[in-house]
Amino acid sequence: MAQYVRLTWCDTMGIARSKIATGDAFENMKEGEVGMRGYPDYYIVPDMESAHRCPWYGGKIADQVAEVMVCYHDKDQNKPSDFDTRHVCSKLVKKLKDEFGFEILSALEYEFGVAKDGMPVTKGYPIYSNMSFKKMEPLCFTIADRAQAAGIKLETLQHEFGDGQLEIVMAPARGLTAADNAFLFKQCVKETALEFDMHATFMCNPWGAVQNGGHFNFSVWQGSGNVFNDPKDANGLSATAKHWIAGILEHAPAITALICQTNNCYQRFYEGGFAPYFICYGPEHRGCMIRVKKSKRTGVFLELRSSGAAANPYLVLSAVLAAGMDGLRRKLKVQPIGFNSDRQIPRNLSDALDALEKDKVIEEALGQELS
Repeated sequence: MAQYVRLTWCDTMGIARSKIATGDAFENMKEGEVGMRGYPDYYIVPDMESAHRCPWYGGKIADQVAEVMVCYHDKDQNKPSDFDTRHVCSKLVKKLKDEFGFEILSALEYEFGVAKDGMPVTKGYPIYSNMSFKKMEPLCFTIADRAQAAGIKLETLQHEFGDGQLEIVMAPARGLTAADNAFLFKQCVKETALEFDMHATFMCNPWGAVQNGGHFNFSVWQGSGNVFNDPKDANGLSATAKHWIAGILEHAPAITALICQTNNCYQRFYEGGFAPYFICYGPEHRGCMIRVKKSKRTGVFLELRSSGAAANPYLVLSAVLAAGMDGLRRKLKVQPIGFNSDRQIPRNLSDALDALEKDKVIEEALGQELS
């Protein structure tokens, strides 16, 4: 057992919060509950399956620190709280398996900004630039080493289009693990940057120009088969994939409140930008809300491009599951490929929240307490 254990949870806005236990004290906690002060008071219960090394915390004693995700429990009812976004997400992952026999395979693709002394570390739209990446190379490789040491598999690292903007792509994972990886990755990035006297932010528009997206890539599987695949279809999409797309597009206004949680997120949405503007889908088109992509290894997968980097990853996954499963249940017919100027993504948080309040399907899927 580690000398210290960080008990970590994700609040509704995606912010990491924690309580540190000594290794000896944790031995008495891991099978029970840890009291927390709140309004009202609640307990946190460790999820031992989520335990991992935490090399971005503890400085010189980082090798003696472990971390475990915890679940809120209502003090009076002694059961997981429906206000806990990780718990709600886990229920929807289970529902997909129980109702349809499917699992979701997904990964968040994060863009984030890095500043030093209040200014972006690089300037001048330096996408893919070796020299610009060199300025942040020690930080990037330290992040990558630490993330992978904690069990988060990565695929690529690059300098993105914006000032001080990086992108590090995670490998896909099944079920709740993908959201856990995304949540923990963000903590690794932000905490590691502080050790380099830098500040990393996933805020969608921290300093203008180019914004940070949190693109959500996913496919749905039954055992070893990708159920989104249909080689006979012109775009490789099965009927299941089309129903799923139709569900997301139908509920797009409502789920925007979940995947773009702050007013700042809506600065990404403008015609001609890198973020989508209309509620639509299409093959290999970055201007669509849902981009249809293909991999020679795994087949067709979808990219939800409207989610912001600042969003709570458990809400992003929950939104995709809730909307997609509704499309499957009702066998919704997908709209034609291409832009639909009659349907636009909400332009502000207020409009998105109004849409969420009116969408009873998403409200029921999330639970009244959370939605």
